[in-house]
Amino acid sequence: MSVLDAHRWGARILLLGCLLLGVGSLIRMVASSDVTDQLQATSWSVQAPGGVLALIGFPIIYTQRATQLGILGFLAYIALMVFLAIFGVFASLLHGLVLPSVELQAPGVVEPTSVLLVMPFGAIMGMLGAIALGIASWRAGGLPRSGGVLMILGGFGLFLGHGMPLHVGDASLVVFLIGLGWWTAGQGGRVVAESAPHPARD
Repeated sequence: MSVLDAHRWGARILLLGCLLLGVGSLIRMVASSDVTDQLQATSWSVQAPGGVLALIGFPIIYTQRATQLGILGFLAYIALMVFLAIFGVFASLLHGLVLPSVELQAPGVVEPTSVLLVMPFGAIMGMLGAIALGIASWRAGGLPRSGGVLMILGGFGLFLGHGMPLHVGDASLVVFLIGLGWWTAGQGGRVVAESAPHPARD
């Protein structure tokens, strides 16, 4: 598989993952906070496959820009992979499948998820990863800077909005996902140019 083909498939997978994660977050913004609420469970069920796709697509896109992004980009990659695993997969399965079933079987037993240490840890990883990737992209040059700015803004909100009302965290996640999608899609032209055969010199 050529570099261009790898980028195309990686970008498609990551963009679809971002779309599903974003749709899940938007649904959750209008849903009840009750873990047994059907709309709440649906939002997490939509988000779960998005998290899996993002975990597959993000490494493909990152490896093509690892040299440009440097050490800061590598740290951002690790942090965002942890964040996607916690919020995109673990939290989605927990909220979409486990907690509703437990609450129906034993009402009142379910603890608020905000007390779980893994959730604040995931929020911190998301904040650090989003900000670091945005800064690394800005410094690297040749990468979509507008997407980097959105990732930075969304990163601050991911942590600051954790546990706050009005779904600040979900709104921040949507901003970050738009930035990540923009950052991914915006690399297409550069990859095409890099993959094009160079004319032979006399």
